Amino acid sequence: MMKFLIYFLYRPFFVIIKSLVPLFKSRFDEKTLAWFKLRDEENTISFSSTDNVFWFHASSGEIEYAKALIRELKKAQPQATVVVTYSSPSAIRLFENIKPLVNQFIPLPWDQPKPLVKLINQLNPKTVIFARTDLWPELIFQLKQKNIPTFVASYNPSLSNGNRFFIGTFLNHFAGIFCVHPTQESVLHSIVRKEVYVSSPGDTRFDQVFWRLAQPSKSPITFDFKYGVLGSTWPEDEKIILPVLPNVLEKGFKIFWCPHETNVSNIERIQIELLALKLNFILFSEILNGKPIEQAQIILVDKIGYLADLYRTAAWSFVGGSFKSKVHSVMEPLCCAIPVITGPMITNSPEALRYHQVIMNGIRVVQVVQNPSEFNQAVQVTQTMQLGDFKKMLIGHLEQNRYASAKIIKIILDTVQEKLNF
Repeated sequence: MMKFLIYFLYRPFFVIIKSLVPLFKSRFDEKTLAWFKLRDEENTISFSSTDNVFWFHASSGEIEYAKALIRELKKAQPQATVVVTYSSPSAIRLFENIKPLVNQFIPLPWDQPKPLVKLINQLNPKTVIFARTDLWPELIFQLKQKNIPTFVASYNPSLSNGNRFFIGTFLNHFAGIFCVHPTQESVLHSIVRKEVYVSSPGDTRFDQVFWRLAQPSKSPITFDFKYGVLGSTWPEDEKIILPVLPNVLEKGFKIFWCPHETNVSNIERIQIELLALKLNFILFSEILNGKPIEQAQIILVDKIGYLADLYRTAAWSFVGGSFKSKVHSVMEPLCCAIPVITGPMITNSPEALRYHQVIMNGIRVVQVVQNPSEFNQAVQVTQTMQLGDFKKMLIGHLEQNRYASAKIIKIILDTVQEKLNF
């Protein structure tokens, strides 16, 4: 079945799609064009030939699910050669804190036989580990042809009929699948061959977030005031928040507003919205350049890399994407043990769904709101709780999510060793 789909369906379809790209190039936005350009880059291997290569693959934000795995691998095998491939240009800005551990970052070529076989032969990996869900059929097929043990970590499938077919066809040939939740594990056991190792050790991003929070904060601000954080917002989220933003500010909070897009045009768009509401704001870049923060009601964050630090001492947080299509990661604010507010679109996030059901100190850990009034009310609720007690309770609960990465790496190393001994 796998060979049939690759040879007779996927390859011809993929060739047609790729051939159409030059014809419609003028209609694509800048991001999409950058994605296409990345596929065509020539890759030169920068390290000496080795038989100890561990290949990790992620899309963009999914690299956050691989970082803790890479750290655990280097603890267990300091001499291991680590290669990270990625399929989105936006991943590059997320590499900084693992650069010392990675021998080379390589953009993944087009999902076609010739460039992939060339890359596999160049790397000659012991194993390949996919992070989350960026799974490419041709790459999986070629790894199977080379008999290279392949795994996926922090797997969070939708388990729709279409995805079940994909799992049964392609992931059926993996050495191991590490999913997020025991319910997923149970379903996967019924889809894949019994030879495929399936378990649910948890989400590796928790390990990454806890590691990040153990590092010194990059923020230059002394937080001697109450504040909330609007994290990774899109215009759809902002339509809900803006009408009641003056009411939220009247509760005595400053607001750190971190839009998902920090390009100049988007920042200018939000500035216009704030000017229309006659709200006092300052750009985060101005604070970095020495401008005082005291008089500002809203700090518009026009720099990337600070959101996780801003969550640390916030009174509450809103996580965006949840009024657009799917919520961004709620792990950072959760691991900072602060109340989280989201919109209704959270089915993509097991953590949001799970902690929406958890009540601590009288409030839901993740509060889901549907409209401006409910958002305002959710912020109001955070004022009536004892934040210190809430933090202690939530931190204790979150401890159960740690150490998935160490468990996964041990299983992978044992599997690879067993294969070599065989």
